[in-house]
Amino acid sequence: MPDAPALLGSRIGADFRANGGASLVGQEANTPEDLAFAAQVLRDPRFETFRVFYTDSAGKIVGERAYSSRLPGAVYLPEDHATHIRPIWHTMKPLATT
Repeated sequence: MPDAPALLGSRIGADFRANGGASLVGQEANTPEDLAFAAQVLRDPRFETFRVFYTDSAGKIVGERAYSSRLPGAVYLPEDHATHIRPIWHTMKPLATT
């Protein structure tokens, strides 16, 4: 397993204590496995959350979005969820080029 996820995990704990929450924005996830490993700290067993991460071509996370119905075992996504994600991508896209 690469060292990057372990380093990312240690930073998130400090962010959570300092800010009352955690964000993966600014971190690198070069593979789907890296992202899955890092995103585990965002899980909450009380309810399901559907997360969308926006990355640049180098694998740096430039944005994230979470959807939740606050239900255990289910997330309701509106039928037009793609119309909600697309505008966010256009907002995040300029960040991916910086």
